[in-house]
Amino acid sequence: FTYKGFSLSFFLQFVQGNEIFNQSRHAYENYGSLRSGIPYGNYSRRSLNYWREPGDITDIPRPSLASVDETTDLQWQRFSTQYLEDGSFIRLKNVRVGYRLPTEMIQKVGFTGVNVYAQGQNLYTLTRYLGFDPEITTNTASQESLNTLQGEDFGTLGQARTVTVGVTIDF
Repeated sequence: FTYKGFSLSFFLQFVQGNEIFNQSRHAYENYGSLRSGIPYGNYSRRSLNYWREPGDITDIPRPSLASVDETTDLQWQRFSTQYLEDGSFIRLKNVRVGYRLPTEMIQKVGFTGVNVYAQGQNLYTLTRYLGFDPEITTNTASQESLNTLQGEDFGTLGQARTVTVGVTIDF
């Protein structure tokens, strides 16, 4: 859009239907210890709302040490579809606002055009995904397995939110 020297452009990104296995939630909502015996540490507040008795309404199962070898495998939660989340989202991917200075003002300095602008990327994301960013679909814990781990998020950081201010000068 342009109006009296001002310009505005934006890009909205819509994605629907991608499912993400949120392995970060599995780690944060887990109880027990790693195979090395090191405790998981702090637990997610969400994990305290686990099922206790008939009639409880929750999406977090009761912790259980049911394991093949309880001396080495002390995770109280198993991988399950409870960590599979809808990764659909709407994102304001790019916005650019600019102002083109009047020709009369800039000709005195010898320029043919001057445009001042501000631009932002990844400014807002609307999603129900509980992880950092639904656009991230790779587990970076193991770089050699990137092709086999699509759709898995294990603490991957999201897209950077950036703001740029600039001037374009035409001679």
